[in-house]
Amino acid sequence: MSVSKAVEAVLHFFQDTLSKQGRVIEVTPADDGWTALIETVEEGEYMKSIARDDLIAIYEVTVNQNFEVTGYSRKSMRERSEIETLE
Repeated sequence: MSVSKAVEAVLHFFQDTLSKQGRVIEVTPADDGWTALIETVEEGEYMKSIARDDLIAIYEVTVNQNFEVTGYSRKSMRERSEIETLE
């Protein structure tokens, strides 16, 4: 199994299916494939209209052994200017 193929699958899925650019910030092996975290910009017209920063979202993505995305969920969201602390 290849980390680079898992990253490619996640980026491809987000671009083609959700029309979002992102960067993969974590990839870990799972029992049946990979789990990845991807950071994306949630560009909202409302946020722009009130002169606020873009929102940064973190999604958790599951990728099977065939490098197909089998699920995703948004785990957090913050304004770009907020400092994120690692726990």
